[in-house]
Amino acid sequence: MKRDIKYINKKKISIDKILQEIEAKLISQNYDVEYEKEFCNEINNKIVLVKVRIINPQNNKGESSGFRVVGIVNECDDYAIIFNLFPKDGSKRKDNLTNEELEKAKHLLCEYLES
Repeated sequence: MKRDIKYINKKKISIDKILQEIEAKLISQNYDVEYEKEFCNEINNKIVLVKVRIINPQNNKGESSGFRVVGIVNECDDYAIIFNLFPKDGSKRKDNLTNEELEKAKHLLCEYLES
């Protein structure tokens, strides 16, 4: 993730705009569930590993060429932990998480649930 943050800073992309976009997507629950492990006591609320598509405020091309954000969303207690962000466009583009990265993300979710 350090490499991706350096890329954002180098391109002079507003971190505040990215955070606002992430927050809006999480509040509206506009995300893809990559993995779910455990349900809470409340109906339809769960703790999930998600991927969020957000726009790059610098290129105005939409979500498909923006950024992907990976994190854990705790719908029960209404908060999220973001641990990866990568660009879908440009020289540092990344198409998706590799199987190894997805497994590491699942492991982080399990560790979170155990704590």
